Amino acid sequence: MSRTGFVTDELCFWHDPGNYALMLPPGGFVEPLNRHIENPEPKRRLLNLLTASGLRDRLVALPSRDAAEHELLRLHSARHLEHVRAVAAAGGGETGIGAPISRNGWDAARRSAGCALAAVDAVMAGRVDRAYALTRPPGHHAEPDRAMGFCIFANAALAAEHAIRVHGLERVAVIDWDVHFRNGTYRCFEQRADVLAISIHQQAGYLQVSGEADEVGTGAGLGYSLNVPLPPGCGDGAYRDAFDRIVLPALEAYRPQLIVVPCGFDAGRFDPLGRMLLDDVSFRWMTRAVMDVAVRWVVRPLRQLTQAAEALGRDLDRAPLPEDGPLEVQQAARAFNTMQQRLAGFINDRTRVLAALSHDLKTPLTRMRLRAELMDDEELRSKFESDLGEMQTMVEQTLEFMRGLGGNEPRVPVDVDALAAVLQADQAAPGRTSRIEGQARAPWIGSASLLKRRLGIARNITRGCGGDVALRNRPEDGLAAVVSLPRTAAP
Repeated sequence: MSRTGFVTDELCFWHDPGNYALMLPPGGFVEPLNRHIENPEPKRRLLNLLTASGLRDRLVALPSRDAAEHELLRLHSARHLEHVRAVAAAGGGETGIGAPISRNGWDAARRSAGCALAAVDAVMAGRVDRAYALTRPPGHHAEPDRAMGFCIFANAALAAEHAIRVHGLERVAVIDWDVHFRNGTYRCFEQRADVLAISIHQQAGYLQVSGEADEVGTGAGLGYSLNVPLPPGCGDGAYRDAFDRIVLPALEAYRPQLIVVPCGFDAGRFDPLGRMLLDDVSFRWMTRAVMDVAVRWVVRPLRQLTQAAEALGRDLDRAPLPEDGPLEVQQAARAFNTMQQRLAGFINDRTRVLAALSHDLKTPLTRMRLRAELMDDEELRSKFESDLGEMQTMVEQTLEFMRGLGGNEPRVPVDVDALAAVLQADQAAPGRTSRIEGQARAPWIGSASLLKRRLGIARNITRGCGGDVALRNRPEDGLAAVVSLPRTAAP
C-alpha cells in the first residue's frame, strides 16, 4: 500500500504580510483593505477540506521543523538572511520585491522551508513514498540574494539541494506548474546539471522576471533548465500537450532520483493572479503523470534486480548492479552486490580446496596401481585395476570440473539435443539405462565442455554404484541430470 506523507504547521498560517490592498500598500488613492492576496485563508480551507473529508486521516503525519541557518546558506547569501531577520526584528516590512513580512516573518519563513526539508527526509528515509508540504510563505520566486513574489526563501530549491547534500542524490528534477515563472529556482541552479528545472507557466505572467523558452541555463547547467511559456487562456489540452511533448520526455531522459513539485494552483480558471483555464481534473492529471514517471524509475531497478538474481547462477562474474535510486533500492542493490561477491569468494575458496584434494589423490592412486601389478591373482588384479581406473577418471574429471568453475570459458550456443544423444550413447552398457525426456526449445547458451564434465561425473557415479541417469529439460532453462541410485540393504 502506498504511503503519502503530509506536513504542515500552524505558524505558517500565522505568517502575515501586513496591511495591504491585495498587493498594493494603502495610501493615496489605494483604499486600506488590511488583506494581502497571499493570506492564510486559501490554504487553511484546503487543510479543513482534508480534515472534513477524512483524507487527512489516511495520510502519514510528518513532524514540522525549522530550516537551520546553515541549510538556508546552501543557496542563499548571508546578507539575504541578515536582511530578512532585521526586517522582522524591526516589526516587519518589505524584504525584497513584493515579499512583505510582519514581526514573525523570520520564524514563519524558516518553518515553511523546514517543512519542505522534512518532507524530503521522510521520502528518502523510506517512511513514506511521497510527501506534501502545505506551508506559507511560498518559495519558488526567492533568489539567492533577494526575496520576491511573496517568497522569502527558495523552499523548492532548498528541498532539491537538501536531497543532494544530505542524501547523496545525483539527479533531482523540479517540475513547477505555478502560473508564474519560477525565477528563484532558475537562479539557484542555472549553472548546474544535478538539477533539472522545468517550468510550465503563463508567458509574461510576472512582469518582474522573464521565463522565455531560450533561458536554458548556462555553463555546466546549459540545457538543464526548460521553460514552457504558454499564452494566456490555455487550458487542459495545452498543458497535456506540453507534458506529452516536453515535460515527460525530459524526465524520462534525465532519470531523476527525486522529483520536487512546486504545485501552485494559480493556473486555475478562477484565480485572480492568472489567466489560465485549468481545473481540478487538470491538476490531478499532471500529478498522476509525474507520479507515474517516479514509479517507473522505482520499478526499473527492481526489475534489474530480478533479472540479476535469475542470471546469478549462470554468471557469478556479472557486472554489479548500479547502487542508485530511492534508499530502499540502493540498499537492495548493495545487499545483492555484497551477496554476489561473497558467493564468488566462497565458490572460489571451495574450488581451490577440492582441486587440491583431487590433485593430492592422484599420488596414492598411482602407488596403488603399481602395487596391484604385484598381485598373483590375475582376476583379482584385473578387477582392482578396473576400480582404480574408475577412481582415476573421477579424480581427473573432478579436476577438469574445478578448472571449469574457476575459468572464463566462453559461453556459446549449445545444441542440447545433440549433446544429450551423444551422452546417451556413451552411457549405454549392460545393466545401465539412459533416457532422454523432451526436446530443447532453443540452443542453450553456456559452456559445452563444462556441461559434459558435469554430466560425466553423474555417469561415473552410476558406473561405480549402479543406477540410472535421466536427462531432463528444466522448465526455467537448461538441462538437468537426475541420478537414481540402487537402494542398499541396511547392515
